[in-house]
Amino acid sequence: MKNILNGKVLIAVLVIAGIFVVPVIERLLGMKRDRPHSAISARLTTNLSSQAGREDWVPVRLVHTADGYLADPIFYKSNLIFSLSKADGLVHIPASANGLPVGEIVDVVLL
Repeated sequence: MKNILNGKVLIAVLVIAGIFVVPVIERLLGMKRDRPHSAISARLTTNLSSQAGREDWVPVRLVHTADGYLADPIFYKSNLIFSLSKADGLVHIPASANGLPVGEIVDVVLL
């Protein structure tokens, strides 16, 4: 079971649930979603690498400063659930990118 619940699988489950499962449940309950997922702009505090051709979602913690928000990536190895509980949102790295540079303004999809 430990191999199945690695970090990338858990993030994928979280993203899929937010994109597909929640809207289906809301529709079945008769709720209307007039807005897309809430997001906030923030500046990355560190480089994020990614393999070209693969879409990634990275959990981040938001830090409020006088100049706006900083997106501080949460890197995890063990104790994944605890690490994800610290996340305020997710940063999307598109499949066409090799990563995102430090200082980049990104949209953080709020959890």
